[in-house]
Amino acid sequence: MESYTEVSRGSDPADVLTQFPDFSHAAHLMVYCKWPGKLFGKYEYKAVAMMQMRFDGMLGFPGGVVDEGETPQQAVTREFKEEVGCDDGMVTITTADHICTHYSHHTRLCLHFFAKEVTRDVYLNLEKSALTAKDWGKEVFGVIRVPLYTLPNGLGLPGFLKNAFIGNSLMQLGLSLTRGGLLTEGEWAEALSTSSHVTGLVKKEEIDY
Repeated sequence: MESYTEVSRGSDPADVLTQFPDFSHAAHLMVYCKWPGKLFGKYEYKAVAMMQMRFDGMLGFPGGVVDEGETPQQAVTREFKEEVGCDDGMVTITTADHICTHYSHHTRLCLHFFAKEVTRDVYLNLEKSALTAKDWGKEVFGVIRVPLYTLPNGLGLPGFLKNAFIGNSLMQLGLSLTRGGLLTEGEWAEALSTSSHVTGLVKKEEIDY
């Protein structure tokens, strides 16, 4: 797995551009909605969060390359609109939404990550608008909800974490969920640990939905 180092927390992503002038820069976004509920009336979850199936079969987040003259905030706002198809002004990213920035000397790539809380209505509209987005069926093959719960048989979030994630998007997911208060660090660590034991085989007595 590629090794990434986090830039000091609290750094303005726009300022980081000047710290790594010879690196390529990319910015990505996780949109989420605090939506307490119970799956099948049994399994509690606190929120829903959006990821996407990419054209290459990997899971990742909406976003892309920071163009010349753009800040990471501007770039991710533009890319999100292209990949999810939202209207102007529906999702605008600022420094306050910044979660982390990582860099890799091996790939000479600097990755800026943001998380944006939206209302339930906006989240539902984003899921619908993705079907008519500019990049639908090209760069993006579908938007999905991260299952933020664990079932008794270990499926749910631990099972989801066995998927293939592009770059450091798995790390970005964990930092967004924990720093945003959607999961505790202990819950995230337990989900990662449980995922290594998940087989996907479900016994008849475990099918209780």
